[in-house]
Amino acid sequence: MKSVMILALFAFVAADTDYYVLDKIDLSKMENNIEELKILMDCILDKGACSDLYNSYKGVKSKNKMKLLILLALVSFVAAEEQLYSLQKIDLSNVGENIGEFKKFMDCLLDNGPCSEVYESYRVRVNESLQSSCGKCTPELKRFAVEFFDVLKKYLPQEYDDFLKKYDPENKYFDVFMAEVLKYKV
Repeated sequence: MKSVMILALFAFVAADTDYYVLDKIDLSKMENNIEELKILMDCILDKGACSDLYNSYKGVKSKNKMKLLILLALVSFVAAEEQLYSLQKIDLSNVGENIGEFKKFMDCLLDNGPCSEVYESYRVRVNESLQSSCGKCTPELKRFAVEFFDVLKKYLPQEYDDFLKKYDPENKYFDVFMAEVLKYKV
């Protein structure tokens, strides 16, 4: 989707009878570093220092400068798009045979025991995930959430209650969260 938006925006800027020879800007650099985009915009608007690369964009005529600024604003919007969680998959299919490992995961989530690097990566995202109805979760993580709560209720009901008390004591988020992730149940 990002690529399509960027290509459409470049077509919009390029669709003029005046042509410019401009040095290529590394958009992936701007996508990963919003400060770089700010430096370019400051350069074009004469609000800051310009590198040789960005200086070539200052010569664009006024009517095209507006198009360029629109392009840069939209690129910044695309670059600022929220990133989805990228977490290592935890296999819950054999929990009944290895309840001890699942218990370690729950001890980590409930701050009752040490956390492996993988378990910690989940623990630090629990609050935000619940409060945003898994807004940054991939479809795979939403399916995992459904499976996780099914397994948790079945094998560790006390920890299930403890989890809800810890992360949603006022019961403001869990029902909405579950409504969202259940859409992805297999």
